[in-house]
Amino acid sequence: MARILFIMILVYLTLSLIVLFMDRIWGNGSLTLFLITGNVLQIFPLLALFKGKLSTSSYAATGIYIGLATLFATTGQGIHDYIIMMYPAVMMFAGLTNQKRGLFFSTLLTLVSLFWLIFGEMNGWFVIQKTFSPSLLDMVVTCLLIATTAIAVHLLVSNLEHGLAQTWRELADRKRMEEELRESHEDFRRYFNMGTVGMAVTSPQMGWIEANDRLCHIFGYSKEELTKLTWSELTHPDDLETNLKLFNQMLAGEIDSYQLDKRYIRKDKSVVNTNISAVCHRNSDGTVRHLLTSIIDITEQKHNEMIFQIRLELLEFAAVHSVDEVMQKALDEISLLTDSTIGFYHFVKPDQKTLSLQAWSTRTLEEFCRMEGKGMHYDMDKAGIWVDCVKQGIPIIHNDYATQPNRKGLPKGHADVIRELVVPVHRGGKVVSILGVGNKPVNYTEKDVESVSYLADVTWEIIERKQTEQILKEMQSRLYLLSDNLEEAALYVYSHDSNGQVHFEYLSAGMEKITGVNIEDALQNALCLHATILPEYLSQLEELEAKSKLDLLSFEMEIRQMHAVSGETRWALLRSTPRRRADGSTVWYGVQMDITERKRNEKLLEEANEQLRLHVKEIEQLHEELREQAIRDSLTGLYNRRYMQDVFKQEFSRARRENYPISVIMLDMDGLKIINDTHGHHVGDRALQTLALQLQSMTRKEDIVCRYGGDEFTIILSKTFPKDAVKRVEEWRESLHDHPMEIGEKNSVTVRFTAGIASFPAHGTSMEEIINFADVALYRAKARGRDCTIVFV
Repeated sequence: MARILFIMILVYLTLSLIVLFMDRIWGNGSLTLFLITGNVLQIFPLLALFKGKLSTSSYAATGIYIGLATLFATTGQGIHDYIIMMYPAVMMFAGLTNQKRGLFFSTLLTLVSLFWLIFGEMNGWFVIQKTFSPSLLDMVVTCLLIATTAIAVHLLVSNLEHGLAQTWRELADRKRMEEELRESHEDFRRYFNMGTVGMAVTSPQMGWIEANDRLCHIFGYSKEELTKLTWSELTHPDDLETNLKLFNQMLAGEIDSYQLDKRYIRKDKSVVNTNISAVCHRNSDGTVRHLLTSIIDITEQKHNEMIFQIRLELLEFAAVHSVDEVMQKALDEISLLTDSTIGFYHFVKPDQKTLSLQAWSTRTLEEFCRMEGKGMHYDMDKAGIWVDCVKQGIPIIHNDYATQPNRKGLPKGHADVIRELVVPVHRGGKVVSILGVGNKPVNYTEKDVESVSYLADVTWEIIERKQTEQILKEMQSRLYLLSDNLEEAALYVYSHDSNGQVHFEYLSAGMEKITGVNIEDALQNALCLHATILPEYLSQLEELEAKSKLDLLSFEMEIRQMHAVSGETRWALLRSTPRRRADGSTVWYGVQMDITERKRNEKLLEEANEQLRLHVKEIEQLHEELREQAIRDSLTGLYNRRYMQDVFKQEFSRARRENYPISVIMLDMDGLKIINDTHGHHVGDRALQTLALQLQSMTRKEDIVCRYGGDEFTIILSKTFPKDAVKRVEEWRESLHDHPMEIGEKNSVTVRFTAGIASFPAHGTSMEEIINFADVALYRAKARGRDCTIVFV
């Protein structure tokens, strides 16, 4: 529209020139027609202005032009009409540009036009019809009028533009602040509703003002139920005093935040361990308005720490206690861990048919049963259903023991059982022991199975080690006893004569038995005894003897010598202590013992140690197998959820460090319930296995495929962008469609799935966000109708 207005101004100037030419030909009268025409033409820019299409500066310039043009046109001021026709038109152009130089040049152009018309009329260059002749005063007045109008227009335009700009800046600032406030609020809401951390807003009266879904899940209450309670009502009694002390310090203004580990009582009366961080928001008078609290469930972490601590305590306890004491200590700790009132330990004989009761927990002995059952052996077939763990080779849970149809009577001295958990310990393909706990206030869970199985295995490992140590001690004791009672020992005293030759001063009777050399001969000639020592030992003996003569320190040496009579080579131990005589000579007092039998026993001991090392190696291999079982899903053979989380943390840290993408696929098998209901759960299990095998066969070695739970699978694709992940998923889908799972001879089932994809860093910057966004994408894919793939947006 500014261009249209400029064109209109050019048309106006052109018409003014035409009218000027017509005045010279036909005389006065045409000027009035031109002014009427000019005012009519202003309708167009005015319409545009009223619609808001032009700037305020153009509107002001046009208003001034219309007012002055009408005024001078009606008064008929002659040459002034030409001035007012040209100057406001140029002023409008300056107003459009809103620049000082435009205003300057427009004013200069108008003055030039004025001088041209005045001097032209005064000098007779042309004649214009007028009511009076122009004078110098007219010229000065007109110049002042032009200058005043220019300044007025400039000030008006500048002020209007400045005010408008200021207004727009204020509006823009306000809009920006509102947008930042909205984004800040949205960020807070996203943070508040994060799926991995419980978030709550609490009041100074300890009430729950607001809580996110994760917090409700941690406590087991709905939001409505939670708002009717206080956090002090949910706090474990043993932790309430510590929490209240910090809370009161915050109310008193001594602190603004605190953090601590504390326990809560869930709706189902179970205990949950948490780490809480509380920050208060205060009013202007310093009082607490509300508290923003984050609550992280660390129950599993505390549980794992407790298991690790129990293992360390058992190892330390075993160092100074017997096997029976170790078993009872293990049962006490496991019972405390699982909140069980009964704990028992049985050995299983190699025939896998006979049991022997070895230990009760301390609480069981004090409150429930007598000691008559200790060491009792009985046939497994006559035992209760708890021995099914041996027959099946897996842990057994009976949370409703009294209603079990095949239960049998308990052995003499056995405590009454309400519910129980029994786990077998395997070695060499057989069950070697059974550890059981019972009468937990609530049902036993798979988490209890995992913990008790691990500690039962640790206990058996300690028992084996203690038994091995006992065997070794007995062997050592026998060796020492044999050495103490052997008569194969001889005492000797010798020195060097003046020629430096060895001379025996005393030899006990045992020396003849050991060496076969006659005592009298040896006393006469020491070479008789030296001749029995094998040459490779004799030189070393002479070196030790020379050294001990200088430093007067005892020496000990094992030698091999040949019996002078039988020719048998035997081992002997020499222990010699030098003493300096008054004449400066040196004498050695010593003992020689036949250690041939000891050497033989040491060799046997080495062989036993080697067997022990092999046994330990076998135990380590079994531990590795158990570890593999702990990270694998038993049905599909895929990695389980816990292993996926541990490995994903490492992979995510590496991806963040090396700056490469990771795509996470949350995959849900379609129609599993229909397959189970139609064909049976065994077919449903086969379908899950088929999907698992396909995923394993079509993923790379560096990819991580795990069963997330139920019919859900999680696949972590390293160094994969979202579009590549979608391509991979569709390849899996096509493969499953092309290879339906056969059921019987004529029927088959096509395994289908729905998938959601999220990637780092495209969709999130933390591991929890990526998994959560992939799950959101899966939910959207399900809502769309399943059998499809959606990438998180």
